[in-house]
Amino acid sequence: EHKPKYNHMLKRSKFPYGLYDYLDDNGYVRMYVGQSSKIQDLPIAAFSTKREGIELLTKWTEDYELCQKLNDLYPTKSACFHHSIKKCNGACIGLENVEEYNARATRMVDELNLNGESFYIIENGRQKNEKALILVENGMLIGFGYAPYFFQKQPEYKWKRFIDIYQEDRDAKTIISGYLRKSSMKNLVRF
Repeated sequence: EHKPKYNHMLKRSKFPYGLYDYLDDNGYVRMYVGQSSKIQDLPIAAFSTKREGIELLTKWTEDYELCQKLNDLYPTKSACFHHSIKKCNGACIGLENVEEYNARATRMVDELNLNGESFYIIENGRQKNEKALILVENGMLIGFGYAPYFFQKQPEYKWKRFIDIYQEDRDAKTIISGYLRKSSMKNLVRF
């Protein structure tokens, strides 16, 4: 819990790498994958390996039409590769409007931070006659618990009594974000 000095197993994070952002001198949002233990800020997303982080940042860069150079994926002094194939609007060489670029980068960050949404994730429980519940409110993990199989017949505001409060940490948010990226939305109940 407190990560004591000599307990090396507990000191290790499950996700030692994170995605971080900052504003450069020109006002563009820049992102990079770094080692969490060397950076004071909380990461936007966390990863098990640096390679996993770079692969996901590459995918997100393409999905949100961001610049490879500004996301530390293509080291160059001129335009990035995506600019040459018309997938980058030229933020790497100052052609794209800062506000437009930053709006897309901010949208990506918001989606990675669960958009401040409130929802339950419903999964199979430990036994056949129960369901597992995870509660996220305003983008923050509140807790989890187990409910009887028939609990869904009750209104959602009564489901909270099955939840044990949990102190959110970086690893928990990363696990939930990863789960939401990989699973179908049929197990999600928004409120």
